[in-house]
Amino acid sequence: ALALFYSPLISAFERISHPLTHYPVPQRTFLSVIPGDFEIPAGGSVTIAATVSGEMPDDAFVHLTRKDGEEEQHTLTRDTGSTFSLTLRALNQDIQYLVEAGDALSGRFTITVVDRPTIASLNLTYEYPSYTKMAPRTTADGTGDIIAIKGTNVTLDVRASQPIEQAQVVMAGTKETFPMAVSGSHALTALKITQNDRYSIQLRNENDRSNATPPQYQITALSDRLPEVRIISPGQDTDLNENMMIPLVLAASDDFGFSSMNLVYQDTDGGATRRKYIPVDQRVRTFSVPFVWDLSNLGLFPEDVLSYYVEIYDNDAISGPKLAVSQTYTVR
Repeated sequence: ALALFYSPLISAFERISHPLTHYPVPQRTFLSVIPGDFEIPAGGSVTIAATVSGEMPDDAFVHLTRKDGEEEQHTLTRDTGSTFSLTLRALNQDIQYLVEAGDALSGRFTITVVDRPTIASLNLTYEYPSYTKMAPRTTADGTGDIIAIKGTNVTLDVRASQPIEQAQVVMAGTKETFPMAVSGSHALTALKITQNDRYSIQLRNENDRSNATPPQYQITALSDRLPEVRIISPGQDTDLNENMMIPLVLAASDDFGFSSMNLVYQDTDGGATRRKYIPVDQRVRTFSVPFVWDLSNLGLFPEDVLSYYVEIYDNDAISGPKLAVSQTYTVR
């Protein structure tokens, strides 16, 4: 027991023996502060957080000294029993700070506001594949999200907040990078849309400072849809009359148009498949046309039965023409 109290007894004896000597009071509260010294872009925000241990005070304070000499004091918000924080927003000049809680005082830290480049405007110009017959268009909403048919070339026209030395587009999925042509605060490049992905635009100024967290934009690559084709008339199995002709009405639709159409037929007993070309207007996206099928030169006998359908190809020049077929009917 004497060993346990020996050191405190010596300390107390010293104080009694030297009544005029100043002895420091033991610190009761302790602080841990983040982020310490920190850099943020102009106009950015930072959260100062303090973790308190030891004797817990009711409040904690942050003392700010701005670059222009202005001083401020703010009360930190208690987040939990031992943590306090305050978010400083829209900072445009350097600021020094220290945190006070109880009898604890942190060191003095500096938040440095750096002039990083940012995207001031972003325009997208779409040049669609020629087969779509769609006119080019430019968007200026600044979102950067791209929605386009596969094969579309999209030009990215960027205006930075300051002169830049370098710019590039970085794809999130494929990890590809595309350098941009830079002139002053202007950067330009083109992307060919082939698949869904996300991208960001990285800017770097003459001081080798970049836009720290560039936004990511979505790329949605639309597929050319399949065409559709129907035999509207007769639209059922039929019998040949004496003139050996069948009047047909054919209807089809596609998002961008057609390249070719055929009437496909064969003997139901397993004869060879034959095709008869049917002219199609490649300028339209939907049609309903009559077509008279003359069977007089096929050498058919009364017991013969033919099955037939119509096939049509769209004009997709990027992924290749896609095929659609109608329902199959018979003629006897």
